[in-house]
Amino acid sequence: MSKDKQDKSIDDMINALSDDLTPVKRLGGMMRRFLPVILLCAAYAAAFVYIVLRLRLDMTDKLFEPLFIAELSVFFGVFLSALFAALRLSVPDVLHMKLIVGVPLALSLVALALLFMGGLGGGHWYHIHFEKMEFHHCMMDGMYLLLLPAAAVIYAVRKGATTHPFLCGLMSALSVGAIGWIGLRLGCESDEINHLFFAHFLPFFGVVLLVCLLARKIFRW
Repeated sequence: MSKDKQDKSIDDMINALSDDLTPVKRLGGMMRRFLPVILLCAAYAAAFVYIVLRLRLDMTDKLFEPLFIAELSVFFGVFLSALFAALRLSVPDVLHMKLIVGVPLALSLVALALLFMGGLGGGHWYHIHFEKMEFHHCMMDGMYLLLLPAAAVIYAVRKGATTHPFLCGLMSALSVGAIGWIGLRLGCESDEINHLFFAHFLPFFGVVLLVCLLARKIFRW
């Protein structure tokens, strides 16, 4: 077979394989996707706390409590690292996946350790009275607080084409849950560990679980 005929057959094969393909916009750089989501989520959470929840009355005192500052810092670290991991995982066959996922998971374990040790804001374990915990108030506020951040993160991640939908969903949910936790802690004055666990943590844990279960449908190509 002559070279011209061979080249023509290759071109014909390429054309046959690409007939059904449509051009797509090139995925933006990491920082171009990372920073706008951070600013949008942080601005929405701050506005929601200031307008809807109102800052807790003892905020001035809480700012001088090392444990409270450490708690917010850890959750903010979860938000940033999990968001970075989710956006990085949205690129197919990302390298160093274990390191990317390890940081937000480690910070999440630190946050859980603080919660169970009763270190959040100097809180303590009390006898749980479910009828007195006002679940509806914090749970509903938490769900509203998650709406825009969840939409922003899912939109940013879906612009890619992840080959790890479960991990991508887990990182996305951790990021959204972390910013929601920070918002509730800035607006809710309760430091009781049982309230924080049942009215703050469990709803966000449910969101994380749901997103992980639906990850293949949410983040599929």
